[in-house]
Amino acid sequence: MQVNNSQSRNLKSVYGISMRREKPGLGGIKMKITKDMTIFETIRSHPKAIEVFKSFDMACSGCMAVMDETIEQGARRHGTDLDNLLDELNALFEQEGTV
Repeated sequence: MQVNNSQSRNLKSVYGISMRREKPGLGGIKMKITKDMTIFETIRSHPKAIEVFKSFDMACSGCMAVMDETIEQGARRHGTDLDNLLDELNALFEQEGTV
């Protein structure tokens, strides 16, 4: 999938998704989870994201707030370290080569 600069900016502004080519010419796109994404978007982006939230004592799968609540809001509500949470979520993509 080719993403031009305009589309990339639009994805970031609308969905909080940051995309960049990992290696020129290979078509690898890296998705970066940001604090402004909703928890729901994050859960949909990777099948193991829910496990990361659970490991931070955030039982997001049973909460209706996930639809509108950002990762930052959820982390604040649960007293979770936001930077560590984002690191763990982004590591999912690196671990499985989905970058």
